[in-house]
Amino acid sequence: MDTISGATRRNITLIILAIIAIFLLAGIFYATGILNKQETAEPDPSASIALLSQDMIEYAEDLNDVLPQRQGLNTTFDSVAIAPEKMFYYYSVQNLTLDDVSVPSVRDSLYTEAENRIPCTLWRPLFMQGVEVTFTYFSADNGDKLLSFSRSEDRCHEG
Repeated sequence: MDTISGATRRNITLIILAIIAIFLLAGIFYATGILNKQETAEPDPSASIALLSQDMIEYAEDLNDVLPQRQGLNTTFDSVAIAPEKMFYYYSVQNLTLDDVSVPSVRDSLYTEAENRIPCTLWRPLFMQGVEVTFTYFSADNGDKLLSFSRSEDRCHEG
């Protein structure tokens, strides 16, 4: 009867342990996504720019190329910014304070000013359907945020 020597038996045991370790590591790598090509984690925030339409990116870039622009006696259209499904218009207003904006007629005037510039029925090109637009006014004198409101679909609401 053939017997396996102690050294050979030890080598076989080491080989079996190595094979088991390889399978365990492969299972761990697969479970953590290293070998599995499916993404299990949240998308990278820097990749969110890919969610923006090229038309929206070009629109914002083209608009920012010609800004800031004076919109009235005391109002300047400063810039626009975009995010997935959102667009932000930033204005600065001279000679206006937070106390002034607390007066409903002044606040309504700023709201109407933005609405007149971009009427509800005309303000969205096709690529902006479903995009929420926020208008934010800042004091040109001290940088205070005076008023912010958003328009989603055809309704406006303060934010």
